[in-house]
Amino acid sequence: MQKNENFNIIDELTGLYNRRYLFLRLDEEIKRAKRKDGVFSLFLLDLDYFKM
Repeated sequence: MQKNENFNIIDELTGLYNRRYLFLRLDEEIKRAKRKDGVFSLFLLDLDYFKM
């Protein structure tokens, strides 16, 4: 079952986490930063034609 769950959050071509994983973790990390009076930073990179 865990193998199927990994397919939902890992891109098959790159082996990297995908957008679904980002949205699953984003809310958790923002809440953690607020609880600890910390800073939350997010860096996004968009590569055009990456999967060609």
